Amino acid sequence: MTPWWSVPVIFSLLVTVSVAKEASTYSLSIDEVQQYTVNTETLYSFAVSAPVSVSGVIFQVHSQYDTIRLSTSATFSYSTTVSGSDIGLWSPSSDHTHTFYCIATSVFNASTTAILAAATEIKINAPIPGGCNLVSPIDTDPNVVLNYTAYTTSLLFQDGNQGYNGSGPPPLCTDSSVSPKHYGVSQLKYIIYRKMMRTRDYSQGTYFATLKNIIKSNSYKDLPSFSESATGIKNFTIDSFKGMGVVYVVMATSLTNGMSSVYVPSVTYACAFNSHGLCDTSLSTTDIVVSVICGLIGLWLIFLSHRFFHVEVLLFSFISFTYCSYILTTALLHYSHTELVILAAAAGLCISLFIFIIWFFTGWFMPFMFIVNGATGFIIGAILLYTPIGSYEFFRIGYVYGLLLACFVVLLLIPAVIFPRPSNIFSSSLIGGYLVVYSIGIFEFSTLDQIVLKVVRVASVKDYLSFHQVYPFTLYDIILSCVWVVLLLLGIIIQCLLVRKRDPFPKKSLFKQLKEKLSSRVDKEEERRRLLSIGSAGNFKEYGSLVN
Repeated sequence: MTPWWSVPVIFSLLVTVSVAKEASTYSLSIDEVQQYTVNTETLYSFAVSAPVSVSGVIFQVHSQYDTIRLSTSATFSYSTTVSGSDIGLWSPSSDHTHTFYCIATSVFNASTTAILAAATEIKINAPIPGGCNLVSPIDTDPNVVLNYTAYTTSLLFQDGNQGYNGSGPPPLCTDSSVSPKHYGVSQLKYIIYRKMMRTRDYSQGTYFATLKNIIKSNSYKDLPSFSESATGIKNFTIDSFKGMGVVYVVMATSLTNGMSSVYVPSVTYACAFNSHGLCDTSLSTTDIVVSVICGLIGLWLIFLSHRFFHVEVLLFSFISFTYCSYILTTALLHYSHTELVILAAAAGLCISLFIFIIWFFTGWFMPFMFIVNGATGFIIGAILLYTPIGSYEFFRIGYVYGLLLACFVVLLLIPAVIFPRPSNIFSSSLIGGYLVVYSIGIFEFSTLDQIVLKVVRVASVKDYLSFHQVYPFTLYDIILSCVWVVLLLLGIIIQCLLVRKRDPFPKKSLFKQLKEKLSSRVDKEEERRRLLSIGSAGNFKEYGSLVN
């Protein structure tokens, strides 16, 4: 009599054999990278041929936005399966045949999808990526999980293990009684490389070409990197750039023999794809309105600000205090972006009107020069901290970051006292040029807006300075930077020509000027009336004389 438990076992075996027969099989060799167009919801198997002189094999599959299920078992058991868009599995050299199974699922219900498959070897005694896995169900997890927000991207990957010769069990991960040179977790350091694609380039051709280049040529070693050697589950947080494809590569290096291995590269665009395969990077109405206003104010500041100093006082006060208010409201309130912009603009307008009223009655120009030059010092400090200098550990301490900005603000007050007119022309041209560049760049997703937005993030995002920050400087950013310099020079030249024969600053307050102008009009009107009254009382003999 057949035991009851044999029925499901036999059924499972039949299903496995049936699935294996139906699977389309591809063959790959080590270091081979191939692109395939596969049917969705269809089983495919990949046979990887590898020499016996390796520790193991990592097979990886990549899809730009569809989901891939990858397993070493045709039944896709829980302990042998991973899923995602950029995934891979490890197979030890003891498995003489390296066979992997995958099924693609389209998020847009398409019948076919494109994937990139590659096989890489792990050399004998090289670290095993994810070999000390503590979280995921598979024994060795060489994958990098990416989680993005509007501001940051977090990388999560499992600890690697020390390499071995491929025979027998790998070194222990958590037994502290083992000699330190064999203690897997503590003997590795990790380096993260980042490759950035062009902004808003969502083509599969670029996606696959970038991954192919990284996997085959190891070109990632020439990219910006971040190092870390701490133990435990690795969780790195780096700046996000919405709409820009970024490939992250994690390399584990042994501290004992210097050999290295690479985790499966992972890609993010920091946004969700729509049914047309495009990222939703459309600008909000608020962003467009702010951009246009910034551009118009910037053009006026570049060419006419010093000529009409009273308007400059109003505009500079509005810009400076709106920005400060935006930092405060973003840090303290949890409103929508549009609501925060409206609140900041309202606060900036009220403060600027109050300052303008003070200047209207007093005519003191020096205190308002401090506002102008203080804003210039802030911009120069923000530019410095935007460069790789701002990524140094020393400048990622909160109070050091704030103190450096404050020092630039204070230092730029000195030229305001010594050379008030030249410093005012320079400041208005510099900040006006940035506003114009910002208004242009926001439509092409330039990263130059990060010069001022980084300060907002430091104030509003908890522990933001502890995150790794490397800002891309694309060809478009270089062009806009050149435009900024040209606008700065044009502004200085044109403003100097416009005011070369005028007083450096108004000698009287606007209130006093208007009062004197009104008084002069009254005096002229009284004189005219007096002459008319005299003329009506007698006759003129000749011009300039009266006859009774």
